[in-house]
Amino acid sequence: MANANKAKGTRWESAVRDFLKEGRCLDHARRIAQTGTLDIGDIHMEPFVIQAKNQKSFDLAGWVSDAEVQAERAGMPYGVAVVKAPRKPTERGYVVMSLETFRSLAAEFLGGDIE
Repeated sequence: MANANKAKGTRWESAVRDFLKEGRCLDHARRIAQTGTLDIGDIHMEPFVIQAKNQKSFDLAGWVSDAEVQAERAGMPYGVAVVKAPRKPTERGYVVMSLETFRSLAAEFLGGDIE
């Protein structure tokens, strides 16, 4: 790859996918081919769309917003950003989501209702 930042991003996407596949996620985590202007995320692991980010400066609000839009385009309920922690291994990365997404996940996991 000619673009060093694109190569760095691709390595991070692959590392996240591989880490997820090592756990109970098995073959559910897969990298998605880029779709141009109607991006549907970097990794799909139903019901999640993951926007993988490996950048020096953080834009958490922007990344989460992008992930939520991408999830909607992909027809999945949850969009999250997975952010590389500086100088840390893949498993120490951060999963960032809106409070609304967290509440929906908690209700689903705990068997509650959301109005």
